[in-house]
Amino acid sequence: MKAMMIKVATIVGLSVGMSGCFDSDANINTAPEAISTRITTSTETPVMGQLSAADSEEGELIFSLDGEPSEGMVTVASDGSFTYTPRAEFVGSDSFTFRVSDGQFSSRGSVSITVEELVVSFRTAVRAAFDQSTQAQPISVNGRSYQQDVTTTAEFDDLIAAGEVSGND
Repeated sequence: MKAMMIKVATIVGLSVGMSGCFDSDANINTAPEAISTRITTSTETPVMGQLSAADSEEGELIFSLDGEPSEGMVTVASDGSFTYTPRAEFVGSDSFTFRVSDGQFSSRGSVSITVEELVVSFRTAVRAAFDQSTQAQPISVNGRSYQQDVTTTAEFDDLIAAGEVSGND
């Protein structure tokens, strides 16, 4: 009798062990994978880009801003397109984070931004300063690298007439 009870218990145990959850559905949803990226721009120069992600289900992905940059502004559209604008005269590194969702799961990525000096023609900068009205905002000089494209002061003779500055209101 004892031998028979052990045999029954073993058979029942196998039966219960084999009746666990078995899912043959190959369409299991997984979280999309946000792909972090790097971009470069110049001082006060907006840059546009496209956020990206990978999703094995290949469904519609929705992007959103997760963390603001500290040295500029960014707008992120739901399709992943974005525009980043560094703050005035800023040079250095910045970043923002984004989230991508497939409607059920989401993941987070980041965009690292390098803001380089804006290369400006010295000739153009001097002429802009002379043409600026007295009511205008001061011309930015920080965050710029001046290209020395003037070889002689004679290049500015047209700006000075009879000892007076011309073009200044």
